[in-house]
Amino acid sequence: KRGFTCQGYAENQASGFVAELARLVKEYKANVAIAMAHWSCQQYNGIMRMMKDEVQGKLGVPFFMLNGDLLDARVASSEQMKADLASFMTSVVGAKPLSS
Repeated sequence: KRGFTCQGYAENQASGFVAELARLVKEYKANVAIAMAHWSCQQYNGIMRMMKDEVQGKLGVPFFMLNGDLLDARVASSEQMKADLASFMTSVVGAKPLSS
């Protein structure tokens, strides 16, 4: 089995990456899936919709794209990311908001 990194750079990268995520969601019986939409990585961001369609559309598992950038905090502050994640978790599983 190959991990996300190998899937992201292999031949058929989009379908392999999506298939690997779907496999992991099934194997771990995930209740939700969260992926960081790292804005600087166009390759990864380009398949986010495919990931959401597979996980949420086909598997019925809520999928959340957390906007951010590992190198540029102007995309989303840590406070904004925490608020977005807390809102998603509250809407999906009724979790209490994340503390600062």
